[in-house]
This record gives sequence, structure tokens and C-alpha cells, in this order.
Amino acid sequence: MAVNSVNVHVFGSDDDVLYLGPSGLNLGNISLETAIPKEMIDTGWLTDDGVTLGMKDSVKAIQGHQGHANVLQFMDSSDTTLEATLMESQLQTFLWNLDADAEDIDGVTKITAASSRKVLNLCAIWDTFDTQHDGIHWRYVFPSLTLGERDDIPFKVGEASAYKYSLGVLEKFFVFTNAAAMKAGGAPAKTVTGVKITTTDGATVGLPSSLKVGEKVSLAAEISYSDGTKAVKQTNAVGLTWTSSDKAKATIDGGVVTGVSAGKADITASIDGKTSEALSLTINTAV
Repeated sequence: MAVNSVNVHVFGSDDDVLYLGPSGLNLGNISLETAIPKEMIDTGWLTDDGVTLGMKDSVKAIQGHQGHANVLQFMDSSDTTLEATLMESQLQTFLWNLDADAEDIDGVTKITAASSRKVLNLCAIWDTFDTQHDGIHWRYVFPSLTLGERDDIPFKVGEASAYKYSLGVLEKFFVFTNAAAMKAGGAPAKTVTGVKITTTDGATVGLPSSLKVGEKVSLAAEISYSDGTKAVKQTNAVGLTWTSSDKAKATIDGGVVTGVSAGKADITASIDGKTSEALSLTINTAV
């Protein structure tokens, strides 16, 4: 099976942001790089689970009279949710979660929360970035969401309190991305055209030519693509493999070379059928 690692996207970047705002904001002009409306807030740090786009579908079948075989299936219900657990206690997200109001009393914030909550209408923008390929950006725009059922807010020793938002998607939502494989109009996806070994700073000069037994040195790869772009300082990119010509002399794992015994070994990096020029290393006995 042909594999193109360019099309494999890994999310969870430190640059990912979930913005929430009140309902009624005009998000019709929002695109991939459009500025976020000032009425929306950056919800801050999320748990490692990130954001989940939930799709809950239920299908029913109509059976024929003879044999009772299914002759038709139809969607009985179909719901979409946006789910995230917010780690930061910001005033507005706290108020939304408790369906509460706040006031300042002599420099102290007083929050009044109802014992029973209402469904609140919000909107959201979710910006997420590929951690394996530089510059790939996805933006999900949700013009209309509801905050309905709330989860418990635990207060446990040694654990951060968090606020789980499960938002129902009411209307159409929109996804914007500059990922090449997703380009509308049938344009060809970019492919890997070459790879070369570099230092961890992305330089092709200053590469080691020798190391001692037991010594470690870190390498990286620069991956070139058919659209002229490059991914630099890569060590564990999807599809990237490192190879030593003689593992008895030197091993390599995730770009880290370890001298094993005196001798010579060639190190190469490969991805999508492209292999770098070998980096020849001489391993010397430690003095």
C-alpha cells in the first residue's frame, strides 16, 4: 500500500486554542487567518485530551415482509458535539459553566450561581496545528452552540480542578485548512522530494564524523516537499525512519546515535521512499 506521510496529521500543538464567545456574533467572514472577534475569549490551557468533535448517529432499518431482510436504512438521529475540558479558572468560562453572574464588592468578586442551570447559547472557534509538519493549520468555526449538561467540578487534593464543556452544535459548522491533501478542486497533494541529515539546529555543517563508545549525539532531518516547502529539525516525524548500517558499531533511535563498539557505521534517514545521503561515523574506543 502506498503511504504518503504528508497526509498524516498529528495534533496537540502548544499553539492550539479554543475560543468561546456569546451567541449572535457574526462569524460569516471568518477564514483560516482572520483575526478572532474581540468578543471571544481564549479559554487557555486544556487537558491532554484536547478537543473532541463528537458525532453521535443512530440508524434504523426497515425490514421487508418476506424474509425480514433489511431493505432500507435511514438516519434516525444525528448529533454533533464539541467537547473540551478547560483547566484555567477564567471568570467568563466559570460564569457560563455555573450559569452565574458576578459583581465587584470593594475589590472582591462575588459570584451568584443558580442551583439549577439553563441551556446557554455560545459560539466557538477551534484553532489546531499539525505537530509533524510546519505551517499546517486547521480552523473549525461553530456559529451556534449550546452549553447544556454540565459535569461535576471536582476539588481533589493534588489535582487541578477543571471544567468540562460539552457543547451541542446547532447549525452548520465550517472547517478551514491549508493542508495540501485537503485542497479543493482536485489539486495534487504535495509529496516528499528529498531528505537530508542535519544538526538539531537544522544546519548541514558541523555534523559529527566520529564519537566514542558510549557517547551519544543527536541528529535531525530536513524534509523537502514538492511544493517547495521544508520541514526542519525533524526527529520523529510520521513515516521518518533512522537506520544504522552496523548496529554492532552504532545504533540510532529518534535521531539519537549511540556509539556501541569501535569501527565505522553509516547513518541514514528515510521517509516516503526517499533516503538521505549517508553520514559516515567512526566510533573510537573511549580512553
